[in-house]
Amino acid sequence: MTSQHFIARFLVTAIGTFLVAAQAQVLKDIFSTGYYGGIWRAQADGSSLTQLLPDRGQGIATTPTGGKIYWTNENVDQIRRANPDGSGAEAVITGQPAAEVALDLLAGKLYWTHYQGIHNGVYRSNLNGTGAEQVMAGVNAYGVVIDATAGKLYVADYSGGEIKRANLDGSNIETLFSTAAPLGLALDAANGKVYWSSFSGVYRSDLDGSSSEQIVSGVNARGLALDPYDQQIYWADFGGGYIGRADLDGANAQPNFLSVPGAAGVTLVFTPEPRSATIATALLVAFGVMARRRSAQKQEQNAPPLND
Repeated sequence: MTSQHFIARFLVTAIGTFLVAAQAQVLKDIFSTGYYGGIWRAQADGSSLTQLLPDRGQGIATTPTGGKIYWTNENVDQIRRANPDGSGAEAVITGQPAAEVALDLLAGKLYWTHYQGIHNGVYRSNLNGTGAEQVMAGVNAYGVVIDATAGKLYVADYSGGEIKRANLDGSNIETLFSTAAPLGLALDAANGKVYWSSFSGVYRSDLDGSSSEQIVSGVNARGLALDPYDQQIYWADFGGGYIGRADLDGANAQPNFLSVPGAAGVTLVFTPEPRSATIATALLVAFGVMARRRSAQKQEQNAPPLND
C-alpha cells in the first residue's frame, strides 16, 4: 500500500468516525408540569421559564425533537397534547385519571398508567388516542418508560413496591426487583441502568436490581428524565416545587435548578449540536477537494508525452 493510499483510507475512517460523533445532540428545552397548575417550558440553562397552559398536569412526555408534548390533566381526567408553544391543545384520551405517560415513536403508540382504583394498570393507544387498550392489569402503576428498540416497557408498581418489565403488548411480565414505593422511572439502556424516584429521593441500579444506590436524597421526587448526551438525570421535586438535576451518579446536584410550583413531571427536548455538524461538513468538503486534486495529479502523470 502506498503512502497516498494509506492517508486516503485513514481520512475516510477518521471522517466516518467523526460523522458518527457529529450526531450528538444538545439539550434545547425543558418541559415540566405543575400539579397546582401549569404546563411549563424553559431553555436548557433554566432561563425563559414560561407557562404554556394552565392545566393541572402530572405526567409529561414529548418527542425527542419536540414535535408534540403530551401530558395528563387530573382536573378533567384527560391526556392532552399540544405544539411546543402550547398552541393546538387537544384531548386525545378522555375519562382517564392517568398518572404518567410515555411514547413509543417506532410503533406510533402512547402509553399511560393508573396507580389506584379498579382500573389500575398500563394502557396504550395510537398517538391520536384511537385504539385504546389495557395491556397490563392488576398493577398499581405510576411510572412507565419505553425501550422501543428492545420491545420492552418498564413499570413502577407503586403500592406493590416493585419494578416490573414486560413486552410492549403487556405479555411476559417479570418482576425485576423490589423497592419501597417507586414513582417515576427513567432508563439508561446503553449502560444497563434503571432510575426511579420515591418520596425520599432518586435511586438507580442495574436492570436486575443489583448495585442499587441512592444518588439524590432529601427530595420528594416524582417524574424523571434522562439526558444521555450530557449524562445527567432530571427530577421533579413535588414537595419543594423544583426541577432538579445532577450527573448520572448524583454528583454536581442542583436540586433547585428550576422553580415549578408542585413540580410533578419533566421531559427534555434535544437538537443536533450545530458545531459538530459544521465541522463534519467542512471536513467532507476538504476531503473532496483533496481527492479531486489527487485525481488530477494522477491524470497528469499518466498522460502521454507531447510530440515536438
